[in-house]
Amino acid sequence: MFEIFRSLPLSATLVEKTSLSRFVRDASSEEKKRVYKRVIQKATAEQNEVLAAASRRRQSRLHNADTAAG
Repeated sequence: MFEIFRSLPLSATLVEKTSLSRFVRDASSEEKKRVYKRVIQKATAEQNEVLAAASRRRQSRLHNADTAAG
């Protein structure tokens, strides 16, 4: 699986340096934990919003089906 890495010279650059790669490489453990925690909290909130919207749509469809049938 990693044969490609073995064939590259040590000086080969695989990807361009980005702000993300610099953060992962250079940030302190404490800073990474703080950032990861914030990212996870935001992602969780966004997922909860998506689930709530899906639930509202489902309830609306059920209500509309009941109204049409009754």
